[in-house]
Amino acid sequence: MQDKFLLRLFWITLAGALLILLSRYLPVLESYFSPSDAPQRLVTARGDLAADEKSTIELFEKSKDTVVFISTKQQVMDFWTRNVFSVPRGTGSGFIG
Repeated sequence: MQDKFLLRLFWITLAGALLILLSRYLPVLESYFSPSDAPQRLVTARGDLAADEKSTIELFEKSKDTVVFISTKQQVMDFWTRNVFSVPRGTGSGFIG
């Protein structure tokens, strides 16, 4: 019975030590496997907007003063920690006439 306990304790200790070493040397492993000499991409302008994009922007610009966004919040308690959070409950938007 005592031998099983010592064997389990050994394996748990070994696993813990390996996890600590892995967390300590993880940046070194990441830099080994990730390319460091990747070429940079040149960012170019995409050009003029399409007609439907322009009309959407124009519609927004005309109506932005009459649009409202409504959100309500609800107090929720976490079951395990008993912390209380404020969570968005219902959201929506609408026009003011």
